[in-house]
Amino acid sequence: MLINNPLWFTGVLPPLTGAAFFAGGLAGSTPALSAATFQYNYLDSSVVAGTSLSVARDFLAGAGNYTEGVFAGGTYTGGTSSLAISDVYTYASSVVAPGGNLSLARYSLAGAGNATVGVFGGGAPTNVTSTITNVTDLYTYASNTAVAGTNLTFSSYILAAAGNSVKGIFGQGYTPAGGTTGLTSVYTYAGNTTAAGSSLFSLGSTFAIANASVAIFIGGVNSEDTPQVTSQKYNLVSATVSAGANLSAAQYGGAATGNSRTGLLCGGSNGSAMLAIVTVYTYSGDTVSMGTSLSMPIQGQGATSSAPGAF
Repeated sequence: MLINNPLWFTGVLPPLTGAAFFAGGLAGSTPALSAATFQYNYLDSSVVAGTSLSVARDFLAGAGNYTEGVFAGGTYTGGTSSLAISDVYTYASSVVAPGGNLSLARYSLAGAGNATVGVFGGGAPTNVTSTITNVTDLYTYASNTAVAGTNLTFSSYILAAAGNSVKGIFGQGYTPAGGTTGLTSVYTYAGNTTAAGSSLFSLGSTFAIANASVAIFIGGVNSEDTPQVTSQKYNLVSATVSAGANLSAAQYGGAATGNSRTGLLCGGSNGSAMLAIVTVYTYSGDTVSMGTSLSMPIQGQGATSSAPGAF
């Protein structure tokens, strides 16, 4: 009976289980490439160590569904070369296994997806700006295989991406011409089509999170490398852009993921030092608060969630 249901009576939502997973990056007080993973549990905000990736690297990307997360690409040479490999992290068993290779080795790419496929887009094979690309890879979770997808509508690296079950929004970053961009490209999973989306602030190294109705691009740096605290909300139905909540302090260059209620912004930099903080963005009310910090500062990692908020 509804009257006997305490959740109905009080209006309190049930607790969310599952966790956010952060992997790789440049980590530590004396920064070094890392293969470590961290699991941030939504229920109690605790942080525990996970299973390491196969190769220590930074500037990789993550995408996943309710059962596995895929961490793809990256570099272990400071950008002089890059990787096409992926690691598949099975949440229930904490087992890491090789996944399908990307069609083009690259780093500083971004990932989005739904329950069936992930899309890894943009990035660069090397730190030469002319190699910055609009290439995408379509990753099928059931078979753990990757094939070339439809190119984004612009070339960018150190970009961000988030979306829902229908589409992913790839936005911002640095272009081959130099400097940052506010362009976005909308990747529609059914049919594998891309189209230009609504423009955002011209920034790079931003965080991106999403629930079913809105993608939020947060933080970043402008073309003068000045850290930003603003956020922009990209409506996934109307494609309109509006202001979101500001960060309490500068944060960019880390990784972000979340669930249906909150997005987590993990690590990164404030412009003078690497960060171990986790910033929590609550969609309802557009509020920002601090979560449980990691055990060490980290930047350039990838992120996935076992309780995706967007599908």
